[in-house]
Amino acid sequence: MKVLAAVSPNKITFQEREMPAAGEGQIVIKVEAVGVCQTDLDVLEGKRREKDWQPPRVLGHEISGVVYETGKGVKNVKTGQSIVVNPVMSCGECFYCKKGILGCVNGRLIGGSTDGGMQEYLCIPAENAVPVPDSISKEAAAIIEPFACVLTAFRKVTISPGDTVVIAGPGIGGLCFTQLSKNCGAKVILIGTRDERLELGKKLGADVTVNIRKENALDIVLNETNGFGADVFFEASGNGSVIDEAMDMTRGSGSIVAYGIPFGLIDFDLQKLILKDQALISGAGPWQTFDEAVKLLEEGKVVLNDFVTHVHKMDEIEEVIKMVKERQPKLMKAVLKW
Repeated sequence: MKVLAAVSPNKITFQEREMPAAGEGQIVIKVEAVGVCQTDLDVLEGKRREKDWQPPRVLGHEISGVVYETGKGVKNVKTGQSIVVNPVMSCGECFYCKKGILGCVNGRLIGGSTDGGMQEYLCIPAENAVPVPDSISKEAAAIIEPFACVLTAFRKVTISPGDTVVIAGPGIGGLCFTQLSKNCGAKVILIGTRDERLELGKKLGADVTVNIRKENALDIVLNETNGFGADVFFEASGNGSVIDEAMDMTRGSGSIVAYGIPFGLIDFDLQKLILKDQALISGAGPWQTFDEAVKLLEEGKVVLNDFVTHVHKMDEIEEVIKMVKERQPKLMKAVLKW
């Protein structure tokens, strides 16, 4: 079978490898689609600090496919079934696993610390396969993983009908927060810098959009909330400096959810956070939210198809990497297919 492997930092090439076989409790899937994200580039470039997240490595942790073979004892999926891969492999026995929370001390990530989806066939633990209905496209299924991460953060707060939610960053994360917040009956204010992303946000339910290059976000948020500020603020841009601004846009005793991952250290006014009695919460990882993510997609409460802006063949990987590195304006998510 063909494998697209990162053989050393910044070098990726095709290889021929033997077909995997499903052992007890395992399945082999025929890979249909793989989403490409910044994490893949970090592994490719050798930028991850973890020793086992280094080349040589087969990249890809956003994976959809079809069950090709099942091993002994597998009951949750069957041959021919469409699935999405939960890339987080947990031991189930450590302190964190027994508490049912993210942070397994023996955990591994498919496509990070172990080989991922950029191969024609992939062997995984059956428990990491989540069935998806055929009504969900393979391309959309491949990016359920980032949506599941959003769900982890979203479930850290409570949003009630009539609440106001401000979301900074109309990328995949921010636009998923938009849809989830509207499902709760909230008024959504979406903040960003790209008009085309903000327009998509309107299509997906945002009540008010703010281009911060043209408008004052704080003035608009306060005007829309009778001067109090939002009940919940989701920081999904990855710009760490937004946290300080979020405190001004969030009411007293409101919640700020830090989701976008910034580069480097950031400064913010801790005194302001304390005196306003605000909660600053983080959320990451898709460990326990895949089933819910699939259900929301199946019910049509959240859509992901609009986020897949580029679909390429696996041998066009260099072009896709270049687009991601350069943050091409029209690129939201690129998906590779065999």
